[in-house]
Amino acid sequence: MKTPPPSEWGVAFTTQNHLNETWLPFFRFGYSPDDAALLQTVIGTDFGYRRSNNDVAGFGSRWGKPADGNLRDQCTSKVFYRFQLTEVMAVTPDIQLTVDAVLNPQEDLLAFFGIRLRAAF
Repeated sequence: MKTPPPSEWGVAFTTQNHLNETWLPFFRFGYSPDDAALLQTVIGTDFGYRRSNNDVAGFGSRWGKPADGNLRDQCTSKVFYRFQLTEVMAVTPDIQLTVDAVLNPQEDLLAFFGIRLRAAF
């Protein structure tokens, strides 16, 4: 007989609003009371500036409290630039700095380079 999966849950809230078609603020909150997620609570915000060619430059930050109370809180900051290649395709390189990474307690500061391709049809 199989054991039923644990009944864990979580909730997330995200909002984004364009101000004057130029400024792009973004806010996200997430919460999971048990250990279903690595971070029990996450709060973050991004802020972007849309240029006349529809490219977007921006920055963001996140704070997270781990589900395991023995671990340090994690903070992440990033800067990004979204190149609008076509009407439906964009590429976004970014640089992220993470302080007190939950899964790497031996390091105080980690740096990451990322790139994302988005296609919207």
